[in-house]
Amino acid sequence: MPFAPLIAAVLSAGPPATARLSYEVAPGLAACPDERWLRAAVAARLGRDPFTPAAGTLVRARVEARTPPALEAQVEVARADGTVGRRTLESPTGDCLELASAVELAITLALEPRRFARPPASAPPAPTTSPAPPAARPPKATLPPVELLGRVGLLGTAGGVPGFSGGLLLGGGVTWRRFSLSLEGRAHLPSGVDYGSGRVSTFSALASLVPCLRAGGLSGCAVVSVGALQVERPGGEVFRTTTVMAQAGARVSYTFDLGRGLNLGPWLEGAVVLTRTSIVTGASSLWVTWPVALSGGVLLELQVSS
Repeated sequence: MPFAPLIAAVLSAGPPATARLSYEVAPGLAACPDERWLRAAVAARLGRDPFTPAAGTLVRARVEARTPPALEAQVEVARADGTVGRRTLESPTGDCLELASAVELAITLALEPRRFARPPASAPPAPTTSPAPPAARPPKATLPPVELLGRVGLLGTAGGVPGFSGGLLLGGGVTWRRFSLSLEGRAHLPSGVDYGSGRVSTFSALASLVPCLRAGGLSGCAVVSVGALQVERPGGEVFRTTTVMAQAGARVSYTFDLGRGLNLGPWLEGAVVLTRTSIVTGASSLWVTWPVALSGGVLLELQVSS
């Protein structure tokens, strides 16, 4: 149902003074303005805050993704007398800020159409003795806020250490629109190589810089890591050596929105080992770093508006 019949009904009955607001953004659209932005934009255009939980009129708005990169917004206004108006707004380019501004204007027109309605063409101009007030300016568009993020996860890796090793990942960073930048630290459980009656044990830890681009729930990231690989050899006395470990590669992940800023996502990563390490005993080579280290795991991520 278009807005025109609803606006005509509102014009004849008088504009509603207040309304309840329900605003949703589909999971994966973190770059879209939030409900706080929409409330402030409508209040700025009207010169007052029209939203209150006790109002008889209910305004619903929801932003969803369509065929990439398009976005779509559904706006519905339900009055206490049973009149319901609906409107569909689109952004073929996926500009969520532009789409949210159109949603704000549609809600404003539905709440107070008299303020923006033009007089009939046949109506004579009203006499005036003072200059007409300037037209109301739309609120200045604000960019989506930078959000802080923290993450923790479990991982498994092979190639950078002997055999297969599990580990723990901790990180934090910032996200803005479809871009995020985070710093991570990961520690791998001890692993090793058996030879004869002995065993060479290893332990490694890495710090990583991870810039990512997001498209919905899918993310593609570059990963640059620097850390250390410690090798422990048994003997009369334990002998330890530490070598630098550096890797550079790429990661792909998909996050599932759990609500309240929580996301859960599996990920896979491949990284070229820039510093090759060998473990030898006597004339025998026990293990050599693979050219490419493979890792994967699952992350729990929390996003908080700054």
